[in-house]
Amino acid sequence: MILNSIIPQDTWLAIKNYVTNAVNAVAKKAYLNYYDFSSNSQTTFTNNDFKKLVTDTTEGFSYDGLVHTNNRITNTGSTKIFGLIGVVSVSGSNNDSIHMAFFKSGVLIDSSEQEFTLDGSPRPNSIPIQCVTQLQSGEYVEVWVKNANGTNTITLQNINVICTQM
Repeated sequence: MILNSIIPQDTWLAIKNYVTNAVNAVAKKAYLNYYDFSSNSQTTFTNNDFKKLVTDTTEGFSYDGLVHTNNRITNTGSTKIFGLIGVVSVSGSNNDSIHMAFFKSGVLIDSSEQEFTLDGSPRPNSIPIQCVTQLQSGEYVEVWVKNANGTNTITLQNINVICTQM
């Protein structure tokens, strides 16, 4: 091969490995998911304000600078754009108007807020939430909830959240 006569084989192999690793590093994107399928945690409301959903979440998979703590994903890496997808299933009182949303560092991400009305049956009601947001290092996202009808308690049945770098 002509390369062998110009560049020693160990040098061009090192260059090839460096380029391959660099391409692979760029192609991989940060992600994290968490879930809770068993806690039956209750969130109690004292007014018509959002509050962090009470849950005991477990981390599934993660990669590259995202850290899970209970119902929270924190970006410890560089500033990136992320897609957030969540499905939350709750039960509660009939006709309660429940709002679910992602909050970034304690502030509502308006584009994520969704509303649904509980039907009061023992079967949980599910709502998907989603948005795209930018997270700087140290910023975090959480799922928050409010009962627009007042003070009735809701019971979490399931939550599954996925955060993926765009």
